[in-house]
Amino acid sequence: MDLAWDDMRLFLAAWETGSLSGAAERLGVAQATMSRRMAALEDQVGHVLFDRSRTGLLPTVAAEQLLPHAEAMAAAAGSAEAALSGLERAPRGRVRVAVPPGLAFDVFPPLLPVVRARYPDLRLEVLAGNFPVDLLRREADLAIRTARPTHGDLVFRALPDVPIHAYAHPAYLKSIGRGTPPEDIEWIQYSEDMLHIPFAQWVERARGKRPVAFSSNSFLAMRQAAVHGAGAMLLPSGQAEPHGLVQLDWIDVQVPGVAWYLVIHRALQRVPRIRAVVELIDETVAALCGPAPARHN
Repeated sequence: MDLAWDDMRLFLAAWETGSLSGAAERLGVAQATMSRRMAALEDQVGHVLFDRSRTGLLPTVAAEQLLPHAEAMAAAAGSAEAALSGLERAPRGRVRVAVPPGLAFDVFPPLLPVVRARYPDLRLEVLAGNFPVDLLRREADLAIRTARPTHGDLVFRALPDVPIHAYAHPAYLKSIGRGTPPEDIEWIQYSEDMLHIPFAQWVERARGKRPVAFSSNSFLAMRQAAVHGAGAMLLPSGQAEPHGLVQLDWIDVQVPGVAWYLVIHRALQRVPRIRAVVELIDETVAALCGPAPARHN
């Protein structure tokens, strides 16, 4: 049996998304094409790989047996691509960076004119979302994460810890007056599924019995609510002051700063286009938060 890597990519996409439509969207193909190729793969292996149900795809025993081999092929393909990328002599081509939506909005648009002027053959693709991406499978070239990687093939650069303060629109600040205690402030808060993060927990303690003014699982939606005067929220200065928000400097926010890590596949760290983007990110983050610490794994 001669299983091609394209077939394994299809299988892994179906396994991870749990649906043919999700797999088709991930691979950039039509759903009809995805269905046809999956049927052809099942004919080739001689087993049904997924049972179809109303809730999506259910892996069969045959799929469970195939999974580790497909994952091994994915890792090998990613390593091969990374090794060949090292032959590049100057920064050129596409660099895909996976980042949370807030950073995608605040950090990367200012980079675009710099990229165009400094590296005209370089193209940035920003993958914004709170979903994880697999750098080992080359779903992205770089990622900015709040958790340090543990896999040996991934290396990281520590970005500055970002201090957190309370901010609000000047009109809201004027309406409440300086010195208003936290329990009398209308707070913009993360939704219930995100209350585990430290600064969401701080707001929970600070607001007392007062209901939140607005809640969301979207940082950008929350900040926009603050910009429109809905209340106060916690966020870094570099993501507040450029949007007209002012610090409630009498409120002492005792939460640890947010730690960020720029994560790269080990085989890509010396590739010219990757090094160029890392340097650009360092410059932008330094402008927002101060110089990056000299910490590496």
